[in-house]
Amino acid sequence: MKKFALATLFCALCLSSAFCDSPFFSGYAGLLGDFTGEKEETTKLAPEFTMQGFLAAQIDWNGKLIFRGDFHIKSANLFNPANSPLKPTTENTEFKIGELSLTFRASSASVSHYISAFFGKFEPVGSDVFLQRHLGLQPISSILTENWGGLVGTSIFSNYGLGLSYTAHFNKSFVMGAYIYAYDSENGTFTINSFNTELRAAGTFPFIIFDVSANFSFEFATGKSLYESDPTLYAGIKDDLLLVRSALFKLGANILIGNRYTTSVLVQAGINNLSLGGAEHKQITGKDIYLLVEPRINLGATQMSIAVFSLPNENVRDLLYLRGYARGATNSEINGNVGANVSFKNDSVYLGATQLTWGVNVTACYDSNLISLVNTIASGSFDIKNMHLYVTPFASMPLFGGEFKAALSLDPLALASITENKNWLRIFDAFVGFKVSM
Repeated sequence: MKKFALATLFCALCLSSAFCDSPFFSGYAGLLGDFTGEKEETTKLAPEFTMQGFLAAQIDWNGKLIFRGDFHIKSANLFNPANSPLKPTTENTEFKIGELSLTFRASSASVSHYISAFFGKFEPVGSDVFLQRHLGLQPISSILTENWGGLVGTSIFSNYGLGLSYTAHFNKSFVMGAYIYAYDSENGTFTINSFNTELRAAGTFPFIIFDVSANFSFEFATGKSLYESDPTLYAGIKDDLLLVRSALFKLGANILIGNRYTTSVLVQAGINNLSLGGAEHKQITGKDIYLLVEPRINLGATQMSIAVFSLPNENVRDLLYLRGYARGATNSEINGNVGANVSFKNDSVYLGATQLTWGVNVTACYDSNLISLVNTIASGSFDIKNMHLYVTPFASMPLFGGEFKAALSLDPLALASITENKNWLRIFDAFVGFKVSM
């Protein structure tokens, strides 16, 4: 991975000599402190405090050649003495390359062509990145899905790999793209066992903005590796060189209907791991379905939105306004998060000459996905203990050329735990963050 990163950077610098114009640099960086009021099985207080940051950079040679890099870092719990930053242990921090890409642009009579080589999470559907880069649009994503993941943020699928892409700009309102890439479908690491092809279409027209992606994925393995995993089941194929374990179909859509400045509806939907054949048949479940529907009303200085959602665990873990739930999402027995969110935001308050944006999120959710919840209710096994309610006031303001943001989340349903074990910190989560463009 490191060798690929260095090779990509070296190629970008070498190719820059082919362009007479001086490169233009732009960047985006952020730092977040995150406090969670955790509790152990005993009554002992065990709050957690982590730090995370990102750095996104772009070098543009007159629009003909563009190099992009996106890097993330996250600490372990700094309240734990074993994770002190002064101790050089490998468990202290988690570093990840979000994106490394090199894009070449050429134009014909009526079409602009963009050819990219990339490594990492490149322009995933559900993120605003593709719409921003290729159509110049402002973000349309929900405040509920905001995270501290740099430019990409939350996406419907989290494919991470190495590949090539081609995007064609037919006009200012419509683009199409094609991707081929490989990645590790089981561990999310760069050990190739999956080959993917993807088609993409996006456009902006009066009363509709859309970004739709269709993906065909082929997971493969050697006969020997399958035989070693289960000698009885795969005894007849142990000498086969390469087998397609499964052929899968994925479909994702990010659509805004209406006038974004008055009344609109955001629809984000995705289906993952729909089996089309192969040596192994994967059964689609509720955790393979991503769904968020959010009507929005803009009342001048006040914006209101009401969202219903069913999100897989991997999409929940990094959400800023579901930090309390994210701790439970690491439980393998929880296969999703279904619920509703009401959000109010107002930007009419001023501190002197500084504009202050403030608001509140009220989120009710259940430890399940949409399909499992329907089955749970039908069987009469609904358990209120799996219900969560988060009330999260938040505020942001411009500061030092960037944006300062803070929020405090309260879980009223956890109030009973204060009486039981005196752990009043259990009901609180909070974060303070700062982002700046360079």
